[in-house]
Parts: sequence; C-alpha cells; structure tokens
Amino acid sequence: MDLETKERIKNRIREKTDRILARRIREFDEDMTELLVRNPFGARLVPEEIWKGSKFERSFVTSFGQGVYEQIAYEIAIGSEATAQNQHLENITINTWQEEAINNLLDDQRRNRGNTPNWETELESVSNLKTRSTIDVTILFDLYIKRTDGTEEYYSIKTVKPNLDQTEIAKRDMLRTMTAKPDSLAFFALP
Repeated sequence: MDLETKERIKNRIREKTDRILARRIREFDEDMTELLVRNPFGARLVPEEIWKGSKFERSFVTSFGQGVYEQIAYEIAIGSEATAQNQHLENITINTWQEEAINNLLDDQRRNRGNTPNWETELESVSNLKTRSTIDVTILFDLYIKRTDGTEEYYSIKTVKPNLDQTEIAKRDMLRTMTAKPDSLAFFALP
C-alpha cells in the first residue's frame, strides 16, 4: 500500500474518532444525569471514568460499523489503481429455479436442515440449474471493485458480530451475483 493511501485512511479514522470524542464529551453530563436516574446505585458504585469509557467504546464500535470500514476498503481499492464504489447497486438476471434453490438452501441452513454449508458446492449446484423463466434482481453491495484486468469484485462488509439476518442476506446476494456473473468474485468481509 502506498504512503498516500495510508494517509487517506489515517485521516478518515482520525476524523471519525475526533467527531465521536467531541460528541461523547459534549453529551457526557446529560448521560450521567440519565444514568443517576435510571441506575442510581450503579452510577455511584462504578467510577465516572468507567462509564465514560464504556459509552465511548459503544459509540466508537457503532459508528465504525456504519461506514468507516467501507470507506477504508474503498481507499485501499483506489490505492491499488482499481475503480471502486461504496453502496453499489447491481441489477442481475437469474433464472427462477436458481432463485428458488438459493432461497431453499438458505431456509434449510437457517433451520439447521441438510448438509454443512460448502460455498463451492452450493454455488455449483445453483449455477447448474437451467430454465428459460428468469427474474431480475437488484442487489446492494457495500463495496464494488473493478480491477485493472477487468475482474469485478463485490463485498458485503459487516460488523465484527453480524446478526443472522445480515449474514443470510449477504449470502443470498453473493450466490445470486456469482450465479449471474460467474467470472466475478463475491466476498463476505469482516473487519
């Protein structure tokens, strides 16, 4: 990674951190007043600095999960001379059998029925289904990258502990995309 890219990433992190610190400092007295009402014993038992640190940590993790990771990934992609876009909408077409197979697969996995998940096997079985009836689907990816060699990459970037629904949506979108565009790459990315 070149020095310019590293500096852009540092600046994005610094700007976000500074905004979080300024907001937390500004809102702390109000937070402590609310805490004294809601949890009077705990507020007096635990030192104020612990409450400050806890509130900052939650705010920091939440704020970073809402776009900073996507922006950092974008900067890295641009730094590699690729074309990139955050919040990329992609319109694809797959056949109805493929769509049904994807939905059945995810439903079975949610209910712990069937085989252990295996990306390659699942993608191959869905991709091999053929019918003339098609469906158009619009998919939103957190990051799209087109490399200088023409390779297209799609990323679902989630927080450190994504919930089941987010994970299922990401997998559905990845299967749909790789079925419609077999030469592309799709990734589930965790910071």
